[in-house]
Amino acid sequence: MNKTLKILNLIRHKGSLAPFEISELLSIPKSTVSMGLKSLLTYGIIRKKKIVGSKRSKFKINEKAGFVGGVDLGQTHLYIGIFNLDGDLIDSIREKIILIDKEPSDVINKIIDNLKYLIDKNNIELDHFLAIGVGVPAVIDYKYKVLISPPVMPKWDNYFFTDNITRVFSCPVYIDNDVNIMALGEKKKGIGQSVANFLMIKVETGIGMGIIVSNNIYRGDAGSAGDIGHIAVDGSDTVCWCGNIGCLEASASSRGLVKKAYNLLENNASEFLLNNLNNKGSIDIETIIRGSLEGNNECQKIIYEAARDIGEVLSKLVNAFNPKLIILDGELVMSGERFIAIIKESIYKRSTPLSTSKLEIKKSKLSGNNAIIGAAFLAINELFSNKNIKDILKNSKVEGFL
Repeated sequence: MNKTLKILNLIRHKGSLAPFEISELLSIPKSTVSMGLKSLLTYGIIRKKKIVGSKRSKFKINEKAGFVGGVDLGQTHLYIGIFNLDGDLIDSIREKIILIDKEPSDVINKIIDNLKYLIDKNNIELDHFLAIGVGVPAVIDYKYKVLISPPVMPKWDNYFFTDNITRVFSCPVYIDNDVNIMALGEKKKGIGQSVANFLMIKVETGIGMGIIVSNNIYRGDAGSAGDIGHIAVDGSDTVCWCGNIGCLEASASSRGLVKKAYNLLENNASEFLLNNLNNKGSIDIETIIRGSLEGNNECQKIIYEAARDIGEVLSKLVNAFNPKLIILDGELVMSGERFIAIIKESIYKRSTPLSTSKLEIKKSKLSGNNAIIGAAFLAINELFSNKNIKDILKNSKVEGFL
């Protein structure tokens, strides 16, 4: 990596820096720093930022040099945003969808239409729209941008997600697993910013995990790292929709909890659930969570058993990975502090003292936004990666770039 790119990456990761700080951090001469900064200013990729009360300036990423899109595609939602190059959200649009019912072309067209709407609404020229990041609830072949046997997206197997989007916007599109980008969002804007090694746990319709190792997403050899929903829970005989028995997702996801609630209804074992059927005559996870928060014994038992099972599986991962932090998110995490307390209790009970001596377990403060933020930073990181930045600078049509 040449020194100019080192300077750019340092500014990206550290924020506003004075030339002498760059010189000290990179151990390169001030004259070299000056030349690198001059080159980056010419490109328009950085800008000066005046230091209050001083004639000196610091240098930061020029957040107005371009824009990226972030797409959070979930099993029941589509959330799309436009971001500047600092990763700040400019505008967004969210809508409910039932992904399993949708044809791929319908979803892709909806993403394209919503991005066009946001770009037009915010008077962004397409030449300034540089990249798009997308998170989906599926295992991804990250290199080839293809979905691999996604159970909640059965019509998408081996589907090249990005081709049509790239064709419309004439910019690169990057795609990753939804919990990976949630972890990236926490790393960039959430409680994982200062933590090099942590686990991001999502507990919703499914259960997944994003892994940050040495400040980077760990995807595994085939891209399937973090698929904890199908780790077996000790003693569980619940049949999972994947065909196996005892999977965590079958006993502790919102989908699994709704199934348990129906079992109670069939046995006339819950007056609360019977009296709180929705207008379709069915039970949803929101009702179970509300019942738990209101003190209903049956709902609390369902919720707390799920927390125990999640903690049991996480205890094994704590022993294996020794993370500094576990971040919890998803609709079940909203079921109260007792849910989180039981997860913690189960982890500490079954993990070794050394692996938990400095472990922190926290609820996300970005809930609902970490995925879309992560999707934007997926695009930004790839945009400014060493393999792409030279071509971006060389070929960019953004005013101020070469």
